Amino acid sequence: MKENASINGNKNNSDIVKGISTAIALLTGSFYLYINPDFFGYQLVTNIIGAIIGVIGVLGFIIEAGKMNENLKPYIRELGALFLIIVIIIVLNIIFSNVIINAIIFILFLTCVYAMSNFVINVSILISNEKRTFKKVLIKSPIVILNSLIFVLTVMQILQIINILE
Repeated sequence: MKENASINGNKNNSDIVKGISTAIALLTGSFYLYINPDFFGYQLVTNIIGAIIGVIGVLGFIIEAGKMNENLKPYIRELGALFLIIVIIIVLNIIFSNVIINAIIFILFLTCVYAMSNFVINVSILISNEKRTFKKVLIKSPIVILNSLIFVLTVMQILQIINILE
């Protein structure tokens, strides 16, 4: 019976690793398209494809990271909500750009800064409260760093699409 649970546990871990690897591959592809904007012949097409695979990569990573640790699930959901708010901000800025909408966008931006700060602080507290072993620190530190880099990369890709960032 224990062997069966162990096999299922390893299969679950293997699925998580495959999911995270897929997300990293998509984000790497998005980054490559970001640094090579004429890859598909047209910058607009390359930017759109890069943004789409970047968004899929971020969402995939959020989903797979949520499966890793039960204690992280509420914070991963918070990160997902933060990502959704950022997408709403960008869509509002692209479609409607006037003083009233910009005021709403600014309030949403402040909400995003609050949510990101809350996420980083809560995850830091969670990590510091657990018994620190080299293995745990080695596993969790790259996850926090990768989440931050994924967030920055996706925002940069979206800013490039709307011609704010060259």
